[in-house]
Amino acid sequence: MIVDIGCGNPTFLKVFQKKVSCQTMGIDFSGKGWKNQDYNFKNVNLQIAEIKDLSSNLHLDVITMWHHYSCFKSSITFLKN
Repeated sequence: MIVDIGCGNPTFLKVFQKKVSCQTMGIDFSGKGWKNQDYNFKNVNLQIAEIKDLSSNLHLDVITMWHHYSCFKSSITFLKN
């Protein structure tokens, strides 16, 4: 699974999912990036959340911050734990 932290408009995840055929998850502090476009991203798991809200039981293969780094400080803390 690939997760994109701060995904904004999750086009990156959609393209990645199509090319690599993998599970994708995008999290962002708001759903503005995909608002009124849910139909475009129906196979992408999109969540309004922060990195600290992710389950520690998730098995992630790749973590990206493709769209922006606004949650960088909390992301580093989470990854260290």
